[in-house]
Amino acid sequence: MGSKQQKCDAEFREGAVRIVIETGKPIPEVAEDLGVHPGTLQPAFGLHPTATEEGQAAAAAFMRFTVSSVVHTALAMNR
Repeated sequence: MGSKQQKCDAEFREGAVRIVIETGKPIPEVAEDLGVHPGTLQPAFGLHPTATEEGQAAAAAFMRFTVSSVVHTALAMNR
């Protein structure tokens, strides 16, 4: 049990969020690929474990848009 808790630290969750954003896969699919319960990753997206797939997809799309906007702004500021 202790090893699973260590496996799901903040860095692990950030990596999982990155995978969802970059691949567009739903949270449950990424969780399965990583060998963890989907509820383990959902707090990283600010979602309640009972969120619908549509809600998860919307959160992932929002995060992709947000990350894209931040990167675009940062690149524009460094020109």
